[in-house]
Amino acid sequence: MTEDTTRRTDWTIVISYYLIWLGSSLLAGKTAYLSSYTMAGLDTIMLIVIFWRSKELKRPIDINLLKGIGWGLVAWGAVLLAMLSIKALTNNTVGSSNTGLILHMMRKQWLYTVYIVLVAPLLEEIVFRQCLYRRIDTWMTKHWPGMLPKAQFIAAALVVALFFAAMHGDTSLWEYALISLLLQGLYQRYGDLRVSMAAHLVFNLTTLIVLTCL
Repeated sequence: MTEDTTRRTDWTIVISYYLIWLGSSLLAGKTAYLSSYTMAGLDTIMLIVIFWRSKELKRPIDINLLKGIGWGLVAWGAVLLAMLSIKALTNNTVGSSNTGLILHMMRKQWLYTVYIVLVAPLLEEIVFRQCLYRRIDTWMTKHWPGMLPKAQFIAAALVVALFFAAMHGDTSLWEYALISLLLQGLYQRYGDLRVSMAAHLVFNLTTLIVLTCL
């Protein structure tokens, strides 16, 4: 795949995801349920199309996927530790404002659980960790050629983390930003998007299991 083709594909995926998010956000003014179900449906179609066209994501499964599962548990523990530390230092309870709505929607429609556990994490890794990061990293390479590789990675990963957190529209922005940085580091280390996909999937699944059992 040429650089021009990669650039067009990346922007097509990022912009399509943004338009789905924007349209669903406009519907949220009428009903949160219609908004969330619309986004879930369109995101699922988008993910199916991407997987159908992608050769990279169809490669044979290897040991790195097991590492991704382990890192997903590590990420969950890191976020939990950060939340407990903030509570201990500030005496304030921190958490996600979306959690209650998500759990309520899962009880009303079990298929929404599939979206939260499977579709959302896989699609978000493609959109944010791969496509958006690659465009930002390429732009920085072109305009700041003298930047150290590690510094460039950190800068690009931070920008992606900010977008990732902002598009979740949650009060707990730092939590999403932290998760994004951890997942971006996995993709950078292993060079296989399926590793960060596995980690993200396990993170969401573990979170829902814990919240459901509480």
